[in-house]
Amino acid sequence: MEKEARKALHNELYKATVVLCGTVLEALLIDALSCIKEEAKFSYSQKYLKGKNKGNKPPEIENWLLYQLIEIAKQQAVISSDVAKFSHIVRDYRNLIHPWAQKREQLRVDSHIASAVVNLLTVAYNDI
Repeated sequence: MEKEARKALHNELYKATVVLCGTVLEALLIDALSCIKEEAKFSYSQKYLKGKNKGNKPPEIENWLLYQLIEIAKQQAVISSDVAKFSHIVRDYRNLIHPWAQKREQLRVDSHIASAVVNLLTVAYNDI
């Protein structure tokens, strides 16, 4: 999929590039955390199920939000702290898929931003 992101970038489809990069990142994290499913779910429970919900079972990994995937991957040493920071940047731009996000966050997407996001995805891919 990284190839598709680079192709979108080459064709000046900048918003599509960053959204695709976020989707690829999400898929990579789901796959990596699925390899350590029990440990990941335990960490999720400890971090995100508080109070009354503590006894509940965590949702399946593929249903986690991207920020949760990033944080649990960092906690489980699937990715480094630096890559987690980069991944949150990719996540922020991936959220441009929501019509209101670009206006609310005042994010601009041009060739430089799209190229940077592709490079951040490459760093994350190599770390995983």
